Amino acid sequence: MRLPPLNALRAFETAARLGSFTLAGKELHVTHGAISQQIRILETSLGVMLFIRHGNRIELTMEGMAIYEIARRGLKSLEEIPQILRQGDMIKGEVILSAPPGFAGHWLTHQLAGFHKQYPDLRLRVIPSNDDREIQSRDVDICIRYGNGAWPGRTVELLSDIYLFPVCSPQLLETGKTLETPADLRQFPILCADDGYEWDSWLGSIGMTDDLSDQRHYLGNALNTTEACRYGFGVALCGSISSAHYLQQGQLVRPFRQSVRTSNSLFIITRDDIVHKAGAAATVGWFRNKFAQQVPVD
Repeated sequence: MRLPPLNALRAFETAARLGSFTLAGKELHVTHGAISQQIRILETSLGVMLFIRHGNRIELTMEGMAIYEIARRGLKSLEEIPQILRQGDMIKGEVILSAPPGFAGHWLTHQLAGFHKQYPDLRLRVIPSNDDREIQSRDVDICIRYGNGAWPGRTVELLSDIYLFPVCSPQLLETGKTLETPADLRQFPILCADDGYEWDSWLGSIGMTDDLSDQRHYLGNALNTTEACRYGFGVALCGSISSAHYLQQGQLVRPFRQSVRTSNSLFIITRDDIVHKAGAAATVGWFRNKFAQQVPVD
């Protein structure tokens, strides 16, 4: 099925309704010539003349009159799409989302009330996972992953770059020990979410030669590390996404401003046919808007 060019159809409907290329140009914020060009494109596409031109006046041909009402109704229907989406009439059902446990626990859970308020008839089924097999699964609508963006056969969109920096609880700074310079880290437990590579990267970025190996505790993942840190057990290296809520709430503080950008960024990954599932498409848009509004932390 070959459809007429939408921009040309819109120019035609406006010119026919107003009876003037000039007035149509003013309504659409383009020039008289641009309207005329779009009309010629549409006439060529349809193979008929739509207007009889009498100097500065235009008059619909019989074919133009027949097409005008169809164009008017069609464009009116398209204008109703945003209103329908805002009302949530099409946004219902279940969306299956796979996301790393740390992201789900530290970021997503704090946003769910706002998500529900915007889409009260939409339900989320969250799978806390880093398993990339779910990216190819037909049973998963959306995947959130940290990586380099290379997931073949899927639509991949960058949500945010990630920065790492030390954080601790305010209570830790009330113990009498100072934490004014990176050298002061020697006095505290150092909490590692991985094998210590992230701390090595941060220490190297500031030129610190002491690897603090005698202070390191390996807690398995970012969720455990951040929770232990919140309750006053040492200094953790957290990401700008996972720590954002706790920093805003004052549950964590940054003793130093130095940060290091990670090699992995945060991406949202979907199948190409996600546009046919209104709830999943709306959820992708919600993620996109949330991260567009987020104040960068680096």
